[in-house]
Amino acid sequence: MYGSGASGALRAAVTALVVAAFVGCGGSSRSRGSGGGDGDAGSGGSSTGGSSPNGGSGAVPLATYCNGQPCDAPLACCMATGQCFDPDADATACMPPEPDDDPQGRRPCASSSHCEPGEYCASGDVLCRGTGHCQSMSECGHCGDPSLYALPSPECRVCGCDGNTYPNRQLACSVGVNVVFDSHGAGCGETGMEGGAGASTIGPREFVVCGHDGHCPSGNFCCAMVGRCYPETDRDICAPGPDGSRIACKANENCNGFEYCAGEGCDGPGGCVHTGPVDECGVTLEPVCGCDGTTYTSAACAASRGVRVDFVGECGGE
Repeated sequence: MYGSGASGALRAAVTALVVAAFVGCGGSSRSRGSGGGDGDAGSGGSSTGGSSPNGGSGAVPLATYCNGQPCDAPLACCMATGQCFDPDADATACMPPEPDDDPQGRRPCASSSHCEPGEYCASGDVLCRGTGHCQSMSECGHCGDPSLYALPSPECRVCGCDGNTYPNRQLACSVGVNVVFDSHGAGCGETGMEGGAGASTIGPREFVVCGHDGHCPSGNFCCAMVGRCYPETDRDICAPGPDGSRIACKANENCNGFEYCAGEGCDGPGGCVHTGPVDECGVTLEPVCGCDGTTYTSAACAASRGVRVDFVGECGGE
């Protein structure tokens, strides 16, 4: 996902800086998977180019992916369609969204090719697919000590939406790459852990972060839009969810921690949405019966506990 502003010189310089940091700290690549693009861009790789092994910088170009499919230059990734396109030969294949009321005044985009040099199409770290806003590659947020952003730190590792692992979001952003949402320090093809704390709707569990199918274990595929490996039987929920939700689901287990599968009734498909603040209970007295058989003071109260509503009124009432 790179616009024309992501210059090869910048990418090579960033990669060289990270390589030097890794060597100085005894770091090494932790590549996973069997396909291309599963390298570590923080240990000798540049996800979008840089110099060849004989080019003097030691940076090795890695394959890039768009929605799990190979998408190397001169093609660009259209986040809205999840397809590669040539922005010079066929710009109409990925049209930018209509202007919106972004509070930061950023221009909406569906590809980094819609942005100015030095910008990329930032998705907001919710999905690797969809639309975003043009944002400076120097405004990347941070993980850990900002003054040491080039140093490897396990808890800051991220899987880029381009299918490559980065030491942190700062390095990914600096070359115009969005990252998989909430990967919990796991790179592409690596295992993360979530759930089981506070108001989480799921118990402790492991998950595999991915950018393409080569990162996933046997019997699984990469739902690239969320960057997670799903069982083959769950291909139907690797799709946009209803309005207001992050992605489609059939049960809470299909969502991240602190989300639940919201929908009509107790069964059937829905969409993953945040459970909301836990103090919703008691604010409004409009009792509903949750699908767990418990009476809640309101639908918002049930949602804060990750429970769908069966019917309005108290459970067991006439």
